[in-house]
Amino acid sequence: MVSWWGSLRSTTRDTILGVFFSFGWFFAYGYFESRAWHPAEPSTWHLAGAWTGLAFIFRRRFPRTLLVATAIVYPLLYGVGLQTEFHLIPVLVVAYSGTLLPGNPWWLAIPAPFLSAYALDNPLFFPYPPDTSETLFHLTAVAVAVLMGLLVRRHQETARTLAAQNMELERLRAVEAQRAVSEERARIARELHDVVAHHLVSLIVRGQAAERVAVRDPEAVREAVPWMVGVAREALTSIRQTVGMLRSDAPDLSELQAIADRVRETGLAVEFDAPDELPDLPEPVRHAAVRIVQEALTNTLRHSGASRAWVSVRPGADGLGVVVEDDGRFREVVPGNGIRGMEERAAACGGTLSLSRGTGGGLRVSAWLPVSQKVAVP
Repeated sequence: MVSWWGSLRSTTRDTILGVFFSFGWFFAYGYFESRAWHPAEPSTWHLAGAWTGLAFIFRRRFPRTLLVATAIVYPLLYGVGLQTEFHLIPVLVVAYSGTLLPGNPWWLAIPAPFLSAYALDNPLFFPYPPDTSETLFHLTAVAVAVLMGLLVRRHQETARTLAAQNMELERLRAVEAQRAVSEERARIARELHDVVAHHLVSLIVRGQAAERVAVRDPEAVREAVPWMVGVAREALTSIRQTVGMLRSDAPDLSELQAIADRVRETGLAVEFDAPDELPDLPEPVRHAAVRIVQEALTNTLRHSGASRAWVSVRPGADGLGVVVEDDGRFREVVPGNGIRGMEERAAACGGTLSLSRGTGGGLRVSAWLPVSQKVAVP
């Protein structure tokens, strides 16, 4: 029933209210009149019942006209002093509706019902003096109706504002959820790229080297195969760890030495420079440092043709510096998944990453990964 009523247009609801009120009014009037009740001024009862119904029907359609008519026309048609407080009902309806509904100027919505109530108690050409106490009572009733309209209107405006804010919050929550999903996908993509590319490039480089010397040095091939099998197993293990990385800890800085050792097995000389004891850094910084070194060495194997690479890890009081450079061919860097992944990892912990020509003639990758709190440098 409530949902059906709420689905109707507001003007339709007003019409139903007006018709039902007038029907009930005149039905009650006829019933009591049949029971030998005869009011002194029957026309005032007819006017009040009809005017209240019209007030409900037209309060949204012609609100200003209704306010003016209630203030002037209704008292004039009434003609005599107010017979009963029941005849004040149309004035109260107009007082409440005039301040409740938007679009009515305050200088009309507030004074009009007060003027109507006062005129009903002080009609023109009426020989009897008004009762001051009754007039004050009627004006107080109008004031209550006006105040109720203002309060309900403010409540509705607040409710609409809160509803709009709630919708905006829901929209922002959906956007934030989508952003979190996108970031998580990007993070998983970086993990897969860094881990898989590093191991596969090591396999390819060692396999190509074995292929070139296979004819004249079969022993080199036999030595390369077990190493390649071991790297493939490491790759499989790393992939499994990456798939479950949401439940795993970030890689530790101790893995940097293992990465350097694995790259050395491909024939690239790697000099690793880091303190024996590294400070306890936040997980995002450790994670970014390991993956940046891993990806930088992978790019060296794939693109530079270098024979030597240098890795430097230097902790500071407010962050960690990572530098990877080689003596290969330096060329203009074309951003790809690897470069973009390193930049994203540095940015994720508030750091920076730069690419330049190194002292050995090849590419130099420099990253600074800050921490929010000071750390103790060994």
